Amino acid sequence: MSTQSIKFLNVKDTLDEIDEFYICEADKLIYKEDYDLGVGADINKFALIQNIDRILIEECLDIDYHKFLEKINLTLNI
Repeated sequence: MSTQSIKFLNVKDTLDEIDEFYICEADKLIYKEDYDLGVGADINKFALIQNIDRILIEECLDIDYHKFLEKINLTLNI
């Protein structure tokens, strides 16, 4: 029997997920470039997440954060 944790969507947790995404993509790039293993980093997804990261940190958005964070979470977990 497995245990699942309930994650509430908020900006801080989303920024933490984005940081984990950066680390994962960097590892993929290093494995591909240095050891010729794997498929490498997904540059298009990286650019998308980088723009979302910039928006979350720098811009004040007057939107429904819950729906926005759900879309980001789905993008990160694809």
